[in-house]
Amino acid sequence: MGRESKYRGLRVDGKGWVYGYYVKDPKGNCRIYYQPFKEASSNTYHIVKLESVGQLTDEKGKHGVDIYKGDII
Repeated sequence: MGRESKYRGLRVDGKGWVYGYYVKDPKGNCRIYYQPFKEASSNTYHIVKLESVGQLTDEKGKHGVDIYKGDII
């Protein structure tokens, strides 16, 4: 069994990055779903810019930071 896929994307409202699971909805919007806090019973989402979406790689940066596809290192 492989690791689960994790994505990140830049929110279209300009309020930063969001990390979670990527879905493209029927209207063509790119969404990242995430669990807002550990005890939450459901996920929430933010619409993100398609060009900013990157999937988590198996690599770590110099200081142990996760590296996503498309990162410039």
